[in-house]
Amino acid sequence: ATAFLRHATSKILTTRDLFNVHSLGFRGEALASIAAVADVKLTTATDSGIGTQIHVKGGEVEAQSTAAHRRGTDVEVNDLFFNTPARLKYMKSQQTELGKIVDIVSRLAMANPDIAFTVSHDGNMVVRTAGQGDLRQTLAGIYGLSVARSMVDFKAQDLDFRVSGLTSLPETTRASRNYL
Repeated sequence: ATAFLRHATSKILTTRDLFNVHSLGFRGEALASIAAVADVKLTTATDSGIGTQIHVKGGEVEAQSTAAHRRGTDVEVNDLFFNTPARLKYMKSQQTELGKIVDIVSRLAMANPDIAFTVSHDGNMVVRTAGQGDLRQTLAGIYGLSVARSMVDFKAQDLDFRVSGLTSLPETTRASRNYL
């Protein structure tokens, strides 16, 4: 339940730990914010396979128990803004909001191909990456196998840096306001 408290973090136990944080924020802040306005289920486990499941709705812990789970953490969010009708009123259509979520998750997946990401909507899988560390496999989970196969590898380096990745051929992309 600590993960859902505002300002919660497992990264800082002493003041000295402040100098060793190399990430961009605290998941605990995000979890607390989302759980305050949604129905959230978090299941997590270490290598032992025995983990914890916690269900939080509207900021209140509904249930907490041990759970069999593979190594890692799953966060399931349902009924976003169910208890804040004023905020719900300003949301765009379901498809627009889903598109925004898919865009964010896709970017996170491409930047972190070693982490598995899944987005489903109304029982349909929209994005599913394996988290095996392979960028092409990650792209297949986002854009489909044919797009991933059509990507071209590139690598470059000099004395100061190196860069590698995948890029699409011109015929693979389509023009839009976001991607030209």
